[in-house]
Amino acid sequence: MKLGDENSKFFHVNATIKHRRNLISGLADHDGSLIYDHAQKADIIWRDFKDRLGTSNFENMLFNLDSLLDSGVDLSSLEISFNNQEIDNIIKNLPTDKSLGPGEFNNEFLKK
Repeated sequence: MKLGDENSKFFHVNATIKHRRNLISGLADHDGSLIYDHAQKADIIWRDFKDRLGTSNFENMLFNLDSLLDSGVDLSSLEISFNNQEIDNIIKNLPTDKSLGPGEFNNEFLKK
């Protein structure tokens, strides 16, 4: 309780205020009508994002793909499935104190 962990009315009022600040209760769509449904609000935000992002028109390619790709290379080995031994070897060689990303299990968890 000395460090502010008391389950008090003051704590709950502050938590409610922060929740209300981080909540979008309603959005106006393109007609001006207010939308309160979460899925519809997400759709409005997504459409607006796509509209702001814009589109690009493909004019022409500035390089020759045929000169970049060698047609004589056999890429069939890329389609072979991984076997369990290959996966085990890769996991064994991962650094123990690393993880794939924030909030993910670290490699020591995968190894065990």
